[in-house]
Amino acid sequence: MHLPDPTFPPLLTGHPVKGKPGPFEVACAKAAAGEAGAGDVFWARDTARLDWACVLEPEVKTSRALQMHFTAMLAFGDAFGAISPPEVALQFRWPSALLVNGAVAGAARISVGPENDEGIADWMTVGIGLTIKRDQADFEPGEAPDETALDQEGCGEITRTELVESLSRHFLNWVHTWNEEGFKAVHEGWLSKAESWQDIMAIDWEDEVHMGTFVTIDDEGNMLLQTETGMISLPIAKAVEAMPA
Repeated sequence: MHLPDPTFPPLLTGHPVKGKPGPFEVACAKAAAGEAGAGDVFWARDTARLDWACVLEPEVKTSRALQMHFTAMLAFGDAFGAISPPEVALQFRWPSALLVNGAVAGAARISVGPENDEGIADWMTVGIGLTIKRDQADFEPGEAPDETALDQEGCGEITRTELVESLSRHFLNWVHTWNEEGFKAVHEGWLSKAESWQDIMAIDWEDEVHMGTFVTIDDEGNMLLQTETGMISLPIAKAVEAMPA
C-alpha cells in the first residue's frame, strides 16, 4: 500500500526510516552522535504501524523533562481523537500503554542522554508506537485478548501518514502549552484519559504486584497509589529506556 509522505509543521523536520532499526532507535543513535537535534522527527515507512520518534534538547533537569513522556501520550490522544470515529475509546495505562477500546494497541517510549553537572540531559527522545493493522494469521483465536490493532477496532481507514501528521501537530502544540503553562494542563489532560484513575487497581511493577487506589501522578510523573499500608510512589524513571543498542 503506497501512501504519501507526511508533511510536518514548522519547527519539526521529518526523516523516514525503512526497516530495522526503527525510528526510536535511529533517533536515539543520531542524537547521541550529534547528528540529530531538537525537532527532528523520525517515522517508519511501514504502513501497518505508527512508529514515531522526536528528538528534544532539554533545558531543565531530567526529573522535570520526563514530563515529555506524558506530553507525547496526551498529544497522541488528541491526535487520534481528531481522526478516529467518536465511539472509539482511547485510554492511557500508566506508565506507557495506549489502549483502544480497553486493549493495548501501542505504547510511548522515552530515552535520555548523558546529563551535565546541572542534571540536564544532552538529548532526549520520545516515541509513540501503535499497531494499525495486524496479520491475523499470526494469532490464534483468543490469543492475546488484551492486545489489539486499529483495524480490529473500527479504525482501519486511518493511515500511518494521517497519524504521523496529526501526532506531530498536536505534540508541537502541547510542548508549547508545557513551555508556557508548565505541567498542570498536561497533568490534567493525561489523568482525564487514565485507566483506573481514582479506582482500586493492581499493578505489577518491578516484579511486585501492588494493590491500591490510583490517586494521581505527581509532578515528575510518578504514580501515587494508596495501599492498605499507606501511600506509595512508583517511579516513572524506571520506565526510561537505556540507550538502544
